[in-house]
Amino acid sequence: MSLIGLQKCLWLVAIAASCWIVWLSQNGIVFERLVTTIDALLFHPKMRVLMWARAIHNECIFSESDWWSSLVKCIVGGRSMRSRDLVWGPPPMGRIKFNVAGFVMNEIAACGGVLRDDKGVVSALFSGSCAARALEMAVLMAIKEATKMVIELIRKEQVPLIIKCNSSTVSDWLKYSCLLPWSFRNLFTNIEGSLRRMAEVRIEVTNQGKNGMAKALAKVVLLRNTLFRAYW
Repeated sequence: MSLIGLQKCLWLVAIAASCWIVWLSQNGIVFERLVTTIDALLFHPKMRVLMWARAIHNECIFSESDWWSSLVKCIVGGRSMRSRDLVWGPPPMGRIKFNVAGFVMNEIAACGGVLRDDKGVVSALFSGSCAARALEMAVLMAIKEATKMVIELIRKEQVPLIIKCNSSTVSDWLKYSCLLPWSFRNLFTNIEGSLRRMAEVRIEVTNQGKNGMAKALAKVVLLRNTLFRAYW
């Protein structure tokens, strides 16, 4: 398929996904008395379109860091080894992976994250500004929110979790508590308490390309005062 034809197909998929989400939201309001928000109606179609586009165009690579801003720029091309570095990689079978990211610009901090299983199916995401003074604190707050959401979502099930973040410093802090700055002790204690409630957790560093969606979720809401959370 030509690039122009692919772009047209993506727009048609986007329209179909948007109509599908609106229809589901309407049914939830009418039959289950659920409450939805404008944020949810904006974020859910974006996630749905990405999943549908990947299923339809398996031969294409989509750059997740550009997905929220441009359907044209997000198309990288064929599945070469080089382009694989730009996309999310699945966890081992039977595990789930939460990619998180912090972002700071002009003294405004934000965090974002997305939870997926070994098949790439998204089950949760969050995005919003946070009261952080530096990138490391924003990443810590993203990890805190991720662990909280996993506990709420999984509850009684004990599924091994992998948390991928965009800061090697934060990863070292969580592995070696003696390195953690004193000013972050309370936040670290909160995270540690959540980690103890899980069967198995690994916190690792990932490159910017593979953490594209988490970073995009953080960047896109630098001006939002509240935290947006969604479950599937």
